[in-house]
Amino acid sequence: GGKLYVVVEKDRELRLVCLDPSKVDAATRHPELVWSQPLGSPNVPMPQDTLRRIQGIQLAYSDNVLVVPTNAGAVLGIDLLSHSIVWARSYRLAQQANVGNPNQPIGGRIRPFPNANMNMNLNADRWRTSTPIISSGKVVFTAYDANSVMCLSLRDGEILWEATRSSDDLYIAGIYDNKV
Repeated sequence: GGKLYVVVEKDRELRLVCLDPSKVDAATRHPELVWSQPLGSPNVPMPQDTLRRIQGIQLAYSDNVLVVPTNAGAVLGIDLLSHSIVWARSYRLAQQANVGNPNQPIGGRIRPFPNANMNMNLNADRWRTSTPIISSGKVVFTAYDANSVMCLSLRDGEILWEATRSSDDLYIAGIYDNKV
């Protein structure tokens, strides 16, 4: 629809912002802010999260749902008509025991981010950045700090399948003939 969608973090709060590049303020030369949606608060601030601060957030869109990775332990589905969170899925839940429900409201807001590990090894093998891929109502997703590739339902974020990352897996290149 001619809009730009960007994830920003300020004062430990992640937000999805919608910008209109056709309407630029003459004084600031910034595009107009159309709307903003809070996504949650990571447990570790960006400056202290060595790995998260060097990862780009790549968004994907289909069927009026914007898929928003956070690089902080969760991926979210945002309804662009209502500007609301449709679902939030922790990709670390399957890898951590005794972690609560990722959709559990905290203080009236969704806070989908599990504990971040600030001491992650920078030299460890891990996923390379790749955009979530949407195909046939499914989202195939990896995260640099996850140990698996996940297939989620675009409609509700439910895990359809998950496969553990092998040491020689680097990224998702695509989907062809229903194979990742």
